[in-house]
Amino acid sequence: MLSIMSIFKNVSVTSLRLIILCLFFNQSSYAATHLTFCMDEKDVFPWSLPSTQDGLNLVLLNMVDKELADIHINYISMPWNDCFIQLKHNKVDGVFQASYVESRKKFGAYSKDENTEDSKNALHIDSYSLYTLKDSSVNYDGKTITGLNKKPIATNKGYSIFEDLQSKKLPVYGHNSSTIKQFRIMMNGKFSAVASLTFDGDYLLNQPEFSDKIIKIKPALSNKHYYLMLSNQLVDKQPELADKIWNEIQRIRASQEYQNEMTGWWIKNRLKH
Repeated sequence: MLSIMSIFKNVSVTSLRLIILCLFFNQSSYAATHLTFCMDEKDVFPWSLPSTQDGLNLVLLNMVDKELADIHINYISMPWNDCFIQLKHNKVDGVFQASYVESRKKFGAYSKDENTEDSKNALHIDSYSLYTLKDSSVNYDGKTITGLNKKPIATNKGYSIFEDLQSKKLPVYGHNSSTIKQFRIMMNGKFSAVASLTFDGDYLLNQPEFSDKIIKIKPALSNKHYYLMLSNQLVDKQPELADKIWNEIQRIRASQEYQNEMTGWWIKNRLKH
């Protein structure tokens, strides 16, 4: 039997180089693409909780990560508007959770069906609601907000509801802080109301600090789908990978496995909180 050394003696230097290159590229083809996804630095219950690296959107995206062997997802958090700036300059590969706003297309790409009411590629569906003090005169009849008494509505300036309220010529204060801080400032008399994501606002209403002082006004201000936006660089250079990620989000979100994960998450977090 020929030894390995005797085999290599009969191989030219050029052939040996080709063999090494083939081995290198064959191994590289199995290397996962590392992706960095950005989320708001503030906890948005129950979807993204950067303080604990938890939340239902992270549960869903981690399942996508597990199913797609050719990617590995890393998460970072920063002020919401900064996520979009990083996306525009291809410093991050994705931003979540972003509702559909036409002007955001200058920062990155949505999936193909992002502007349809029955969008299947959404990470989740949520709404915005108005919260005010129990003795407040603020009211919303589904069309018009009244009773503001010359005090602005507070909301996060980077959220789509900020532009929605501005377009109605309402006094809006873009407050780049968490909903809990906005509730506290409202209780001190600075704001007439707070426009918050409904799940997040309702979660706070169950806390002793707010339960007997703040109420939610019905109906909801708006209902929205929320998406994973991807960088233009990723979509342009690896369109198949981008579609694979969006399609996997759709598949997993509709799966019984994800429903089971959601149920377990809610049980765990109800016990925790």
